[in-house]
Amino acid sequence: MHNFKADLPPELQNGFHLALGADTVSDYNRNIWHWIKVQKEIQRWALAGTFVGLSVSLPMCIMATGNVVLGVFATVNMLFILVTVVAVCPLAGLNIGVFESLNLMLIVGLSVNYAVMMTVGYRRSLAPDRLRRTHDALRKVGVSVVFGGLTSIVASFFLIFARLNVVAEFGVFTVTTIFCSTTYTLVLFSTLLGFVGPQDKTGDVAAMWRCFRR
Repeated sequence: MHNFKADLPPELQNGFHLALGADTVSDYNRNIWHWIKVQKEIQRWALAGTFVGLSVSLPMCIMATGNVVLGVFATVNMLFILVTVVAVCPLAGLNIGVFESLNLMLIVGLSVNYAVMMTVGYRRSLAPDRLRRTHDALRKVGVSVVFGGLTSIVASFFLIFARLNVVAEFGVFTVTTIFCSTTYTLVLFSTLLGFVGPQDKTGDVAAMWRCFRR
C-alpha cells in the first residue's frame, strides 16, 4: 500500500483505502488489497518456479543428449517457448493466478520433448557436416515431431471449450505450448543445428570426461 501511494500525486499521498463491511460489498471487494498482494506473490513464485525448472533442465538436457552444446540449444529453445506462452496469456485474457502459475511450471516439461527428439536424430546421423546431419534429423525425426505435436494439439483443443475455467485454461496452455514447441523445434532449433551445431567431438560429454581423467 505504501509503495502504491508513493506513485500517486502529492495531493493524494495522504489518502487511505477504506475496507467496507461485508454487508455493503462482496468479500472479494472487501479483501481487494489482500488479493492484490496474493497475486503478486503468485506471479513471483511462478516466475521463480519456471526459472528453477529451466536451471534444472539444462544439466538434464546435457545428460540426455550427451553433448553440452546440444543441451544449451535445447534450453534456449525452451526459453523461447516459455516467453512466447507467457506473452500469449494476456492476449487470451488470462491473468497469472493459482492455476495459471501451475500451468506455467508445466511448460518446461512439455516443451523439452521435441527438441530432445531432434537431438537424438542429429547425434545418430553419420553425415560428415552439421548441415547434412540436420537434414537427416529432419527427415527421420521431423515427421514424428510434426505428427506428435499435431496429435497433442488436436487432443487438447477440445479442452478449450470446457465449462470449467480450470480445464479450459489448461487446454489453452497445452495447445499453445505444444504448438510453440513444435514450431520452435522445427524452425529455431533446426536452424541452430544447421548453422552452429556441434561437429566431431565438439561438446561431447564422454570426450570431455576422458580428457578430464587424463
